[in-house]
Amino acid sequence: RTLALQTLYFLEMPAAELSPALAALCGLLASPLFVAERVRREVEVLDAEYQARCADAAQQLLGAIAAQLPPGHPMSRFHAGARDTLPAHSPEFLAALRAWPARHYCGRNLRLLISGPQSLDALERCARESLGALPAGPAAGDGAWPALWPAEQRVVELALLQPHSVRRMSLWWPLQLAPAGQGGVLALLRQAVQHTARGSLPGELRARGWAQRVAVELQPADAGTTMLVLQLDLLDGGVGREREIAALCADWLARFATDRRLQPDAPEWRALCREQAWRECEMAPLERAALWVERWQAPGDWQPWPWHAAAPAALAAAAAPADPQQLIVQYARAELAQSEITPWFPVRWQARRHAALPAPAEV
Repeated sequence: RTLALQTLYFLEMPAAELSPALAALCGLLASPLFVAERVRREVEVLDAEYQARCADAAQQLLGAIAAQLPPGHPMSRFHAGARDTLPAHSPEFLAALRAWPARHYCGRNLRLLISGPQSLDALERCARESLGALPAGPAAGDGAWPALWPAEQRVVELALLQPHSVRRMSLWWPLQLAPAGQGGVLALLRQAVQHTARGSLPGELRARGWAQRVAVELQPADAGTTMLVLQLDLLDGGVGREREIAALCADWLARFATDRRLQPDAPEWRALCREQAWRECEMAPLERAALWVERWQAPGDWQPWPWHAAAPAALAAAAAPADPQQLIVQYARAELAQSEITPWFPVRWQARRHAALPAPAEV
């Protein structure tokens, strides 16, 4: 499974086959066979998947968001397997492909999660014996990346030509947040937007006749930065008022970070954490392992729920963008008079810059 910042490999086998399975995994990581003809066939498969997904509105949105970011940042290189990005007939491409595992699949850049009926000592001994051929040491660096969001850039208003999505919008803020804290922030915000009472974000939006549903996501950008994303389903009164909606959401995030009345109290937060833990324990083993490995991005002791001990107030403060006026306000239109087209997952878009959002409107 390929994620924004990780590639995950899964193996499921009878307990007695653990050692040969780990040896096969070691061979895959340490010395993969990049045979030219197989690489070319795989590129065709990837391109077919890419072509099939080009009509997907969510993929078009990610491509348009990438076009608004600094060109040197990894998140701006969102292309997901288009043939034009994978020159399989190029000797230079094949050489770079073969060099990639040695650069990245080394000791300090790998995490291994094993689950089995053997004792912990037996599992550790098996892992050490089977994976000893992997190189030790840190992974090779990729050089310095530019900041995800230029300091001087403020509000970016982004319209997409998507006639079937005119009652949807999204807001994207850069957020300084270590991987270990992302699960807690996401759980806290998702719990908060389930409430519809006065003072809640959905309650404030519905009272104005602007939106009926809010969803929260975190889009990883680099090792210490993520994009906080609010996705909104608009009511008729919200279409055309997207910047006002953005101002209300930004104001609510700032208040949520400091107003304890908007945050869950300690018993409510403990109950939420218990519910989350039980829900994950009931997952299929490989699905649960995938979720846990996604969280395990930094060296140190592994914990399946590293955020359970955090106080809601601390997580709420971490969820607040450093500058609420630095964001992308994205929406869709059935027509655009002037527009550009994204290079990947093609969609027409139009962007305008603003110094600030309007003041939040009162009910």
